[in-house]
Amino acid sequence: MPANASQVKSALDAVGRQLDRDAGEHLYRQIAALLRRRVLDGALRPGDALPSQRELSALWSVAEVTIRRALRDLADEGLLEARPGAGTVVTDAAAPRRDRATLVIGLAFADLVDGYPFSRPVSAGLRVGDRPVVMPMLDLPADCTDDAVARALPLGHLDAMVMMSPVNLPLLAASEARRLPTVLLFSDLSDGYSHCILPDYANGVIEAVAHLVRQNRKRIAMVTASAERFSTGRWLSAYRAALSAFRLEARPDWMVQAGYAERDGAHALRELMSLDQRPDAVLFASDFMARGGLLAAHEIGLKIPDDLAIIGAGPVLDAGGWTVPLATIDLGLFDMGRLARQAIDAVIDGRTDSPLRQSVTARFCEGKTA
Repeated sequence: MPANASQVKSALDAVGRQLDRDAGEHLYRQIAALLRRRVLDGALRPGDALPSQRELSALWSVAEVTIRRALRDLADEGLLEARPGAGTVVTDAAAPRRDRATLVIGLAFADLVDGYPFSRPVSAGLRVGDRPVVMPMLDLPADCTDDAVARALPLGHLDAMVMMSPVNLPLLAASEARRLPTVLLFSDLSDGYSHCILPDYANGVIEAVAHLVRQNRKRIAMVTASAERFSTGRWLSAYRAALSAFRLEARPDWMVQAGYAERDGAHALRELMSLDQRPDAVLFASDFMARGGLLAAHEIGLKIPDDLAIIGAGPVLDAGGWTVPLATIDLGLFDMGRLARQAIDAVIDGRTDSPLRQSVTARFCEGKTA
């Protein structure tokens, strides 16, 4: 009998005791979650063989089809595998797969629709390397639970993880448990493991404000994403510093926190234009927001740029994506993706020359109008 057979039995007995047959959650999901936890916390170790599906069925008093489905889910995640002559065996949960000619990099968003505008230039940067890349888009809210994350994502099929802000902490923990190379974009979460890459907004914002001041704009508003975004505080800090540099007023009602979608930009623009003292220029934290603001301005009857200047950020829209060409702040999204790929390649190759924190300098790109 293997030396750790008693530990395996103890771990499996604990699974049986913790099954809640009156809960609304399917038993196969409970079994998968409980086994997953024991693999990740080391109670079940790499190389440990599980009893047969028939034996597990009898041990836990559940149908074999339930056992089969739970084990299949864990096999899809790379935590278990069927080996001839050995049955179902625990794999090394800390070792992501490295045997593919193509890298599989998960690109995770707190909201796929909200984060999608930034995915194209970031993805283009991630493709700069020797091996081709496949990038499944992962839509996981920041408050998603540990078990929900583990059920939703077959992490064993990924070679690396890239996360957009706000960071999904259960996903980050699961990625670290598997030692997946992990890069956080638009975030500076200091966990000593993940690589963090973010734009330095200050230069782009001050260049944009200088451009507006040359046009004699003095009432400049800022529309950012929602408060929970790591980037929102940095946007507002850069905005206040730029206005201070040019001795312009930073009114609280000219700072609107919305979201990255076009409809959010439209709503924010209407809110700003309803004020007694309207701004004469608006900076938006994304081009999609700026386009929404532009459409709302047309509905109100404002002439762009005569009545109002609008500046976006990205850039994430082609020239044909505008009804009026607008200026934008280039956040260096392609370079962020390129640096993320370099960090991933360094981890995979066992190198330690990639810094844990990097920033990309934002630049103002003057359009035909602003």
